[in-house]
Amino acid sequence: MKPGQHRDHLNRSLLLASIAILASGLLLFTQFHIGHGAHAIVFARISKAYWRDLHRVAALFFLFYSVHHLHIHWRIIKRHLARFKLLQGQVLLLFLFSIVLITGLIGWLVLPGGYNPEYTPRHLCIDIHNLTGIPLTLGLFLHLRRRWRLLWLPNRPRVGKAIPSETKPSGS
Repeated sequence: MKPGQHRDHLNRSLLLASIAILASGLLLFTQFHIGHGAHAIVFARISKAYWRDLHRVAALFFLFYSVHHLHIHWRIIKRHLARFKLLQGQVLLLFLFSIVLITGLIGWLVLPGGYNPEYTPRHLCIDIHNLTGIPLTLGLFLHLRRRWRLLWLPNRPRVGKAIPSETKPSGS
């Protein structure tokens, strides 16, 4: 697989993991976390444990692909950091991602009480996870929207190369 194809495959896999984690996370939030859902154990004849495990597996894939995505784009990130050109939105996105990641891991691995609907430290941690996950979703949508065309064009120019329709002939 060529480097450009590898990057395309990675970005598309990251998109699929993002959709899976977003869908399962929103379902867990709306059906099992808020309102009367805090006491629910089944949605659409599927148990809360299954939805939670689906969210966790999607989160692991998302984490793996995100780290790999940052690794592949590290030269570009370093160049922008050196020139102070990293957009504030990208810094905010990384900050929100860090909070969602940390609170998700703490809620999953550190704090007990997975089925306890009472207000516990785990519940507070999951609240923070949810409330930062929503703006993170919006930020990821905006990040992706600017790159959507690049994600799906099969013969697009690679980074650093001009798009032929935008270049002027040398004789004019």
